[in-house]
Amino acid sequence: AEAERKRKIQQDEDALDAATQNSRGIQHETGRGVPKNSVEAARWYRKAADRGFPAAQFNLGNLYYRGDGVPKNRAEAAKWYRKAAEQGLAVAYPPLGNIYYAGDGVPQDRTEAFKWFRKAAEQGDVQALSNVGAMFTFGDGVPKNTTEGVRWDQPAAERGNVYSQFRLGKAYASGEGVPKSPADAVKWYRRAADQGHAEAQSNLGVMYANGDALPQDRTEAAKWQRKAADQGLGRAQRLLGEMYAKGEGVPKDANEAVKWFRKSADQGNYLAQTQLGNAYRDGNGAPQGNAAAVRWYREAADQGHAEAQYQLGHMYLKGHGVPRNPIEAHAWWSLAAAQGHADAKATLSNSETMLSLDQKAESMKLARLKREEIKDKKAKP
Repeated sequence: AEAERKRKIQQDEDALDAATQNSRGIQHETGRGVPKNSVEAARWYRKAADRGFPAAQFNLGNLYYRGDGVPKNRAEAAKWYRKAAEQGLAVAYPPLGNIYYAGDGVPQDRTEAFKWFRKAAEQGDVQALSNVGAMFTFGDGVPKNTTEGVRWDQPAAERGNVYSQFRLGKAYASGEGVPKSPADAVKWYRRAADQGHAEAQSNLGVMYANGDALPQDRTEAAKWQRKAADQGLGRAQRLLGEMYAKGEGVPKDANEAVKWFRKSADQGNYLAQTQLGNAYRDGNGAPQGNAAAVRWYREAADQGHAEAQYQLGHMYLKGHGVPRNPIEAHAWWSLAAAQGHADAKATLSNSETMLSLDQKAESMKLARLKREEIKDKKAKP
């Protein structure tokens, strides 16, 4: 009798149309009128999905994506999203694009991701519009085309997408993809900055500092750099440090400058590392310490920063913080001079008699080795 009862229930469930089966799934997933039960939701969604109902396929994909009522399985999620998307269910386009973009459960395929993002963008999906704009701008999954990037970013930015607003600001600032317009750059940077976008805040601060398309205002510049710096943006931390060092827009304060230089330097910013080296060398805002100065100069020099290489050379020449080594000094000056550093060029010219021919050969060999090591590092300005 129990078996017959279950068979009858199964028949009654299977007799329902796919739309009703999908609705039953929604009821169980959301707890609408029945106890919330994701396992039951998955069972109902599968009935409808197996009959080709696109909304149920999408809903089942979501459960697999989250691991809700079924084991988490991104490949299975992608399978069901694709089934729904291929039937034209627009809401399935973005998650399918995301899965292919990240290679999450499927082989990474940026071209396939772009295809689905574009379909979603053509339906007016704001995030998809922004994704397509970004992929055109960076040549990611599609040939680079900054004009097309701007075309897709524009409607997304107008509808409040912060990433598109920031990219439009950069486009107008640089003249890439649109005629250069500092005023439009300010407009879009401000919109993104007001939403808390750290890079937009920093760029807006730079435009205030330079008086670019708005009245020069160092106090306002410092305000925006601080907002970005407080979010941990290394470039903004370094720029805020420089403002404290110079007393621009804020009271001059060497200790506060060093504080921000250190935050930026700890993130690998080579300009901040060099400034921190200067502070320790001179005892300005930090305890005088040649070993600490050498440490920070080396961090920046190893990223290829010419000024740090030049200063590190002097530390080796004088034996400040390191054992005196004219060969090492000459090697660092050579690296800086090769990048066009004027003082390094002059120092090399004035130090021709400092080394013997054999020592010069050793120095040049050392410089070549360091140059190769630097090539393998990605500098952080």
